[in-house]
Amino acid sequence: MVPINDLDEDKLFGEYCEIKDTYKELTKTDIRLGVQIKSYISMKKPFTSTSSKHQNDADSTTDNDDQDESFLKHKNNNDAHIRPDQLEAYLLHMNQSETPNVQTLICYIFSIPCTNGYVETIFSHMKHAWSDSRNRMDNESVAAELKIRLNADFSWANFYKHLLSQPDLLKRIRTNEQNREKSVFVF
Repeated sequence: MVPINDLDEDKLFGEYCEIKDTYKELTKTDIRLGVQIKSYISMKKPFTSTSSKHQNDADSTTDNDDQDESFLKHKNNNDAHIRPDQLEAYLLHMNQSETPNVQTLICYIFSIPCTNGYVETIFSHMKHAWSDSRNRMDNESVAAELKIRLNADFSWANFYKHLLSQPDLLKRIRTNEQNREKSVFVF
């Protein structure tokens, strides 16, 4: 076992046994575990889309009550599309007792990246941003462009509208003000 600060291994085993019992109880219900987790996750989302596609999906599911009941019946415990982090969040939510040691262990485990794909994606974006034709860019400019490319959730149209609604930011852009602390984008 990897040494983790503030981890009591004896209490960890007790907490694990409680969570295991919670898992067994949840799998004994008529509703599949995957459906339970999806319902829990959808309740936790701060924003739900009201697009016409989702509205049509909701309308079509009300017409097929027989299909819904067969989908909700628990046939086996094999829910193929359950992510481990969602399962752990749901189990910790459903378990009534405190589990600080399990939470510490989970935080440690999920902090370890399973692949370096994200890092490779950044290098790929950097290759396109810092090409031979743009070789005079400084490190800060490339880093800023990569942060915007990889972290911005705005579409270009929404970003443009956001810029138009920020007169102070537009003024600094027009005057080419170089004060880095003042030109922080707030999304």
